[in-house]
Amino acid sequence: MTSAEELLRAAGQGALEKHLAMLSPAERQALESDLSTLSVAELSELRAALKTAPNAAETRFEQMEVLRRGENVERDAEALTLGRAMLARGEVAALIVAGGQGTRLGLSGPKGKFPAGPVTGASLFSILARKVLRRSRDAGRSIPLCVMTGPDNDAETRAHFAEHGCFGLDPACVHFFVQGTLPAVDADGALLLKSPTALFRSPDGHGGTLRALQVSGLLGALERAGIKTLFYFQVDNPLVDVCDPWFIGMHALRGSEFSSKAVLKRGPDEKVGVLGRVNGVPGVIEYSDLPAVVREARNEDGTLRFGAGNIAIHAIELSFVKRIVSGQERLPLHLARKDIPSMGPDGAVHLRPGIKFETFIFDAMRTAAHPLLVVVRREDEFSPIKNRAGEDSPESCRRDQMAQWLRWLDAAGVPLPRDAAGAVGSVEISPLTALGPEDLAAFKGRGLPTGDVVL
Repeated sequence: MTSAEELLRAAGQGALEKHLAMLSPAERQALESDLSTLSVAELSELRAALKTAPNAAETRFEQMEVLRRGENVERDAEALTLGRAMLARGEVAALIVAGGQGTRLGLSGPKGKFPAGPVTGASLFSILARKVLRRSRDAGRSIPLCVMTGPDNDAETRAHFAEHGCFGLDPACVHFFVQGTLPAVDADGALLLKSPTALFRSPDGHGGTLRALQVSGLLGALERAGIKTLFYFQVDNPLVDVCDPWFIGMHALRGSEFSSKAVLKRGPDEKVGVLGRVNGVPGVIEYSDLPAVVREARNEDGTLRFGAGNIAIHAIELSFVKRIVSGQERLPLHLARKDIPSMGPDGAVHLRPGIKFETFIFDAMRTAAHPLLVVVRREDEFSPIKNRAGEDSPESCRRDQMAQWLRWLDAAGVPLPRDAAGAVGSVEISPLTALGPEDLAAFKGRGLPTGDVVL
């Protein structure tokens, strides 16, 4: 009896056990290799997740305490000083989640290659990597950049960074690691095959970042390098204030193991998860889980009671990540029912109803010590590129980036060039030039040329 047969029998996968026995020696070896990455406990967890359903009638939704910059000037100054010191001591690493493809945007390849610079067409990777470089220069030392790729875009992502010289970063401080996958099942919990010799697998969600850090060996390497805090963000948002020292410092002052930034929702019907408490436990509440009466509830000042929209920017303690991946505290599995191209009893591959599994990074907040929620201005820190047109599209992101840079120039006292009709031309400010208006002092009083401006 092979270990694969033992695994399938113990996990109640009788159909796949029979399929395995019918394969040729070479085919059998290939499928056994695929199965070797799984354990009985993991397969049992997938089946158990199918039977877990929350009781909506017993769900209690509550707000989380919200902190904003500017509420306490002395505290803000202390946080900023502490965050800068943490960066200077080499205690912080940046982590980009970049496992997706740009298919929805018409891009063939990693989403991070999408041209997001309004004038230069700089890629998302370029913009974000140069923000890390600028923070590194300000800190006086290299800040490690960890890039989580996907199985389908890892090679092309590495090649893009190599082609561009890691965008000025020290290649020794740029670390790539690959997101994990989870098998899919049918409604009865039976594993699905994409071919006679391979399971159908799908990415394990952004919560898989934590396990992928461990599996890759990068978690241990970061710990040995003295890293204590991860600054986590996603590749599709070029407005993110990478390694924001104030946020990092506030996270440390609070003694938080998991801190999150949020923006106020545009309205009750914006389909974005909100940060709050479910039955007393902090985390992100999915839009679909909020009853309409809760979703539309207002505070006395007219703002939404549940309006802290998740923007996937977090500060996470490395020691907390170790605790999660050690199995002491596990992230729950979330189910997505989809039509999956998988092999049927007839041996042909066709679309069949199935269930994919994934984990969410923000679920870690429920077990974190002193979780912190910070609400920031959307126009300053969040303009993702997700859709081809409309909100959260390349056009809206281009507009929001330029609006931010024009605000910086105005605040710095830099005259804005205008044409005969009074319109301002296209502007792009490199992260190496400025991360805020305070970095533009050298341009004060200087006239900028009309037309497209790149600083």
